[in-house]
Amino acid sequence: MGTSIKAAACSVLCLTLVGAENVVLAPTTGGQASTVKVAFGSCSRPDQRTKVWDSVARFKPDVWLWLGDTVYLDKKGVGFLGLKNAERKYAQTKAQPAYQRAIQGAKVMGTWDDHDMGRDNAGSSFPDKHRTKELALDFLSVPRSDPVWGRESMFSARVVEKDGRRIKFILLDTRWFKTETQLLGPEQWGWLREEVGEEGAAGISLFVVVSSIQITHDWGESFAVLKRMERWGTYPDELRELLALTQAVTRTQGKPFVFLSGDVHHGDLRIIPSGCSYAQRSFQDMPVDLDAPIVEGTSSGITHAVLTRAPPFYPGLFWTWLLRGWNVRTVAFAEEMQRDVYLHKNFGAMVVDFATGTVRLEIRDEDGEPVLQQVHSFAELTGGRHAGDGNTGSNENNANADSKNRSNNNNNDDVGTKNHKRGLLPACPVEWTHPAPHPYVSLAGFVTLYIAIELSVLVLPLYLVYRHVVKPLHRRIARRLPWYSKTKRVD
Repeated sequence: MGTSIKAAACSVLCLTLVGAENVVLAPTTGGQASTVKVAFGSCSRPDQRTKVWDSVARFKPDVWLWLGDTVYLDKKGVGFLGLKNAERKYAQTKAQPAYQRAIQGAKVMGTWDDHDMGRDNAGSSFPDKHRTKELALDFLSVPRSDPVWGRESMFSARVVEKDGRRIKFILLDTRWFKTETQLLGPEQWGWLREEVGEEGAAGISLFVVVSSIQITHDWGESFAVLKRMERWGTYPDELRELLALTQAVTRTQGKPFVFLSGDVHHGDLRIIPSGCSYAQRSFQDMPVDLDAPIVEGTSSGITHAVLTRAPPFYPGLFWTWLLRGWNVRTVAFAEEMQRDVYLHKNFGAMVVDFATGTVRLEIRDEDGEPVLQQVHSFAELTGGRHAGDGNTGSNENNANADSKNRSNNNNNDDVGTKNHKRGLLPACPVEWTHPAPHPYVSLAGFVTLYIAIELSVLVLPLYLVYRHVVKPLHRRIARRLPWYSKTKRVD
């Protein structure tokens, strides 16, 4: 009898994993909440000071998730600095006492981005990618038996289990196969469909899709091109395929999805509500019908962020220096997206509460205080289709989760003076139309603003120095040296 039960359990587990590593957390004991705490972040340099690691240690995550740019193996204007330097950078990061305290008791997992592959905007043509991949996997302590060691690319899946509920992390690789015309490549797409398919989704309570670059990022095409921002929108066919695939899994199997990303040196929470066709600017002629909302959290800037790198004497970033006190802002693009941004050093926190059937997403500042927060129920994330995970009582918990979520969003309790709380989801038009370009991020507007800043920062000070220093000095010399005034014109 015991043998048959074990065999049945093994068969269920094998269906769940589909090659993914399974991590079982300690079961909930009396008085504890049935939660999984995930901390995530990206963009770290071991030679730069940060208080983020101490804050992560206080958060005590069950999982630490690297979103890319774990180390910087290149230098601007030089490129890849060599394998010896790469080994040293990883060793420096891993040896930091604060980092070791942060990951104590946590399962470390993640993916890579361009700088830990070895070159800014690196892709399939990077010659040393096989060796830097090995260094990245060693840093993440991935066992040699893991399938990722035997395949091209870094993509992999991890399952974290708590009290019989399972979260599957889909760790995408947006670098290995990247060219001008493709992002993930056929092999990775085939693997992804298998991992979220019927067998891969068996027993899964929540999918977390991890991408090193932003998925729903949309500042406007001209602005993004000018700033050379890498994003899924550059590959509209694949972006549409990703959203269509995850929406189909939610629609047919009732499985919720959360997206996480890094890369951009700021913290960012976005939600695109269901009930309309999401047509991002870069693929406006190929809308995706949303049966469930798209939720994405971005955390980038463990050691450096937008408003920690802009001294006033650097004209290209002078505008960010002027906005140093501007910590949190909300940007609305038409009515299809709500977006909250934090521009200083940060890390992300996600708390999955199986008892209430909710996911709390946060961006926390360097001191560990929540500055952005969203709370979503499993019912909300599936458009009311949540299928549960096969555990007794889970469906009852999630049936009430939507009302609990709205109550949480409407209450007035504080989570810190910097916290921004999301209200009810904005209404989405029945017939969505492509919005006009935002005047402040259009190409002409941005170029005009940039030129004005350059003139004000460079030309104006030079003129003032000439007007109030050089010219008066010129006159004084001319008065004392008569021969000087005969050779130089003095106004």
